[in-house]
Amino acid sequence: MTSGTILLATDLSCRCDRALDRATMLAHEWQAKMIVLHVLQQPEPVLELSPGTESPDPLQAARRRVREDTEYGEVSALLQEMANTRGVELVVLGTEGRSAPAQMLLGSVAQDVLDRLSVDVLVVSRRRN
Repeated sequence: MTSGTILLATDLSCRCDRALDRATMLAHEWQAKMIVLHVLQQPEPVLELSPGTESPDPLQAARRRVREDTEYGEVSALLQEMANTRGVELVVLGTEGRSAPAQMLLGSVAQDVLDRLSVDVLVVSRRRN
């Protein structure tokens, strides 16, 4: 792929750094555009501030901004919609590292994405050596 579009799907958990590294590397090598989509199946409970109230804590302000920029819903449907509307050719997502016997099984979200998306999907579970 040259000058295509890569979509990195992330839930911003610590294990997604591997997928971020791989998507960044591929985008650089292929001279591709990279889109990052923060997507969760359901909103996480949070302490809400009153409307118009800014938190003096930068961490709380950052968390609020991330919540505002997050898509919620069925992950595979949101990724397919993004792929269709933005011309995505490859979706990169992370999955938890697993022990050797369990590596054959993916998490339910990753498996659902693989089963449903009509574009290529790269599931990253460990760092590239």
